[in-house]
Amino acid sequence: MAVLLGAVHDRKQAQDVTKTLMDNCPGIGEILGREIDDLKMIEGMTEHAAAAIECVKEAYKRALREGLKRGPVMDSQEKLIEYVRVNIGFSAKEAVQIIYLDKQNRLIRDEVYFGTIDEVHLSERKVVKKALSMEAASIILSHNHPGGSLEPSEDDKVMTRELVSACQGVGIELEDHIIMTDKGYCSFKERELL
Repeated sequence: MAVLLGAVHDRKQAQDVTKTLMDNCPGIGEILGREIDDLKMIEGMTEHAAAAIECVKEAYKRALREGLKRGPVMDSQEKLIEYVRVNIGFSAKEAVQIIYLDKQNRLIRDEVYFGTIDEVHLSERKVVKKALSMEAASIILSHNHPGGSLEPSEDDKVMTRELVSACQGVGIELEDHIIMTDKGYCSFKERELL
């Protein structure tokens, strides 16, 4: 991190900012999971330093996204989980990620919606409408639990049932619902909750 920040700070400043970052974020994932505005709130963090960190995060996400576009997403659970983790797993705010897939289960597009520290709203109707507009054959729903619990809540189960119902009504399949934390994940498909 100090080497990266050395591109926008002198060596001493880069080391100081890195130490402050590591004191506030207990790992590189936590740093990459912070939104740019949250990074700028950390003492010593400049706009240029936050932008450099954001560039690294975006480059990593794009590299993972390219891998998911090459072949069936569901054939590479490990790559899928890593992609979701980088997008929302380390976020301190609730977030939902929708991954839209074509008939060959390749990534068409994905979208991330951030909410507050303990809530994010998802409109099943909006998700289905977007899936139809992209001619998606299926979707993957994922959301994070910033508190760290991997257990699906009753609200999670209700939201999943409602989305399955909305998707089935127009011939779209919900492939999985993944709950993500910085330490692991819970797949509704693997746990036979779909």
